[in-house]
Amino acid sequence: MTHSLHLDPLVGADDLKPAAPQSRPSWWDRKQGEWKKRWDDMNGDPVRRGKFRRNAAIAAVVLLLAGGGAYWQWGMVHQPDFAVDDLDDIFDYALLTDDFNKLPLDQRLALLGELVKRLKSGSTEDSVMMAAFASGIAGAARDQLMKNSSQLGIDMWDRYAKDYDEVPPENKEAYIEDSLVNMMKMMEAVGGVQRDISDEDRIKEMKRQAQRDVKRAESGRGPSGAMAGRMFDFLSNNVAKNASAGQRSRGTQMMRDTTRYLRGESLNKPKVPEGEKPADGENPADGAAPSEPK
Repeated sequence: MTHSLHLDPLVGADDLKPAAPQSRPSWWDRKQGEWKKRWDDMNGDPVRRGKFRRNAAIAAVVLLLAGGGAYWQWGMVHQPDFAVDDLDDIFDYALLTDDFNKLPLDQRLALLGELVKRLKSGSTEDSVMMAAFASGIAGAARDQLMKNSSQLGIDMWDRYAKDYDEVPPENKEAYIEDSLVNMMKMMEAVGGVQRDISDEDRIKEMKRQAQRDVKRAESGRGPSGAMAGRMFDFLSNNVAKNASAGQRSRGTQMMRDTTRYLRGESLNKPKVPEGEKPADGENPADGAAPSEPK
């Protein structure tokens, strides 16, 4: 009788299956692990921790300075030094950029005063440069020049006109006098002019000039129709369009009363009804605000 010996296989079917691939941590996970280990090592070492904090603070300051420098260089127009920088840079900034208009009024006046002072004591080279600059203004540059010069006058007048409506009727003439004197002094300061004259004499001077203008107009020796038309066009298209609606309203009211005051007329003169012809010698603008610029 033959007996067969049964032996179990040394390798089972399951053992012959391919081994499942072992998962490896991703690149990001490995880097996070490295950074965490470095961070823990640094925090455990007081010397390294202090050095890291100092370097981080320095890096932050450098980034802030670099960002601020980039904005200063490319994000805004640099304000030149009106006393020493090239005149073409100064003219470009003061006359041909809108950044100048954003400065406070007193700062604009002070800078223009510095420019006038420099031009008065300037060299022949400065005069040539100024002439070359003026001859090259055209197109959009000319429009910006008109805007900047108009805006200065608008803001100066509005400084006083914005409070005029709140002045009691009995104090309006005194308010007008103070405003005119202050504006005259500001413009003289900008032009580098010093006049030894009292406030009362300044007002008398302005009244005499207003009376001379009235007499010239009455005698036909005033501005010609063409000149008056050009003046009106300048005021409508250059000054009025650069003023806000509020500035136009305030400025018109105070300008009307100022004109009447200098002529010796009553500030309470009634308005000329719309459509009616003003009385002889009366300025049509005295009774109505100018139309909105188109």
